[in-house]
Amino acid sequence: MSSPPVTRILVVDDDDAIREELADSLGTERSLEISVANDGRTALQQIATGAFWPDVILLDLMMPGLDGHDFLAALDAINRTQQIAVIVMTALPESRIPENVRLRARSILSKPFSLVALEDSIRAVVKI
Repeated sequence: MSSPPVTRILVVDDDDAIREELADSLGTERSLEISVANDGRTALQQIATGAFWPDVILLDLMMPGLDGHDFLAALDAINRTQQIAVIVMTALPESRIPENVRLRARSILSKPFSLVALEDSIRAVVKI
């Protein structure tokens, strides 16, 4: 009997508490493999080097250095990354979310959000 396929999720958030909470909560699901990055540059490095190729990216929009908007532009410049589902997590009001982010994101969650809402968003983009 083969094991179910693993869904790889990359959590990109500069807030340690949020990053750890999401990794811990999602990490209990055996069909999920979780990696974390505290900024956009670290996340891009994981993807570009092949160290971690996610099926889903949970992306905070407001981060120092490389914010979510710039991260998405850099991500889509990497070959074959358009197939990676992006779920945006933000405290920004919807009217301040850049158009390219709204077009690229499969889902946008307003902070604070529940783990149930997050899990529903993940299920909507991949089968877990």
